[in-house]
Amino acid sequence: RVTGSSSYAGGAGGGAVRLAISGTLTVNGALVANGADGEGSGSYGVGGGSGGSIWLTVGTLAGAGVITANGGDCGNLSAGGGAGGRIAIYHGGMESFDPARITVTGGAGYQHGEDGTIYLSSINLPKALSHEPAGWLTAPVSHVDVTFDSFMKPWTFGPEDVLITTPGGGTISQAEITVSHVQGRVFRIAFPEQLAQDLYTVRVGPHIVNLYDQEMDQSGNGTPGEEWGDAYVGTFSVDTTPLLIEQAQSRKTHGTGGTYDLDVLMGTRVECRANGPTLLVVVFNQEIEGVDGLDLGDVSVTNATATSVAITGTSLEIGLSGAVDGSLVTVSFPGIVDVTEQYPVLVQDTLCFGALKGDANGDKSVNIFDLVTVRNALNQPVTAANFRGDVTADNAINIFDLVTVRNNLNKGIAGWCP
Repeated sequence: RVTGSSSYAGGAGGGAVRLAISGTLTVNGALVANGADGEGSGSYGVGGGSGGSIWLTVGTLAGAGVITANGGDCGNLSAGGGAGGRIAIYHGGMESFDPARITVTGGAGYQHGEDGTIYLSSINLPKALSHEPAGWLTAPVSHVDVTFDSFMKPWTFGPEDVLITTPGGGTISQAEITVSHVQGRVFRIAFPEQLAQDLYTVRVGPHIVNLYDQEMDQSGNGTPGEEWGDAYVGTFSVDTTPLLIEQAQSRKTHGTGGTYDLDVLMGTRVECRANGPTLLVVVFNQEIEGVDGLDLGDVSVTNATATSVAITGTSLEIGLSGAVDGSLVTVSFPGIVDVTEQYPVLVQDTLCFGALKGDANGDKSVNIFDLVTVRNALNQPVTAANFRGDVTADNAINIFDLVTVRNNLNKGIAGWCP
């Protein structure tokens, strides 16, 4: 309301303030977008200006000052006060700033101005979550995909934000690196195919920003953009000579006679002797060790129980008991690594073979042909050529072997190894 007539000017609006700061914004004074007071004297007065807009995106908000977008008072309290404005603050933390010092109060007047609105949004500072490929790789590598926890501005992520260290301490030139936005939160770092074996380190950031113009805070300490602490660091390793199984034998000593190895890597792969496999001897293409010192947890066995492990050079001996007759026994090596490289490589192979008592000819079933195999070797000395006929492993091929086969007739192994 204006009383009488006047040429007084109404209060100016508060305008707009926009600040995007990846680090800490410290306000110890006043950050304002207040409407101006209206003019007036005597019985004449005009309205106050409306509060303006303050939009802040900050890593951390701190300080003892005030942030205001208040409406202006009317001139001489004879007209309306200006409405309060709008303050929106997107922050990664404001524990040291009192929200009570943020105001959008309407101005005083004959009719008090409406208060404005305040919006405070806690947003996590961005960081990278993972990269692929990772771990040990058996093929050359020509790219790494990095996934962030929030959407990043693609134009802020370039080769200058990447440092790839190769085995021996060299680096891939930034001129040979390209960065592209794959989709969503995933970016691809491409580079010439890398063939050198051993460990690579990929450093990304920290000056890549999200949609709120915030730099990376990989350390999580609330201070983004720290040169080394807030860069993401990942690794991968290349070993084009993987650790592989070269031989695998099921070893048994036949009574007081010789010790005979049954191949469970190649050929028929069926342990036909009584009590199933009791000692596996696995030979690798490189010298091996347990990843944190050898123990039973370094091997994983199905349908039998590992009772002991021992390593000599490239050879791993695994004691077994309780093999399930008529089953597939599988052995994997989650804790066995090579020692010939600077960085150990896990075994990729899995061993699989059958355990079927009496399957003298190794055809995965016990039948008349096994009886014939044993009968044809009856009373012969046990040798490397006929030891499968000694299914009781007592160093004699005799009636007891025929009985063992007969008692297991028509039993077979369901399915087969992959």
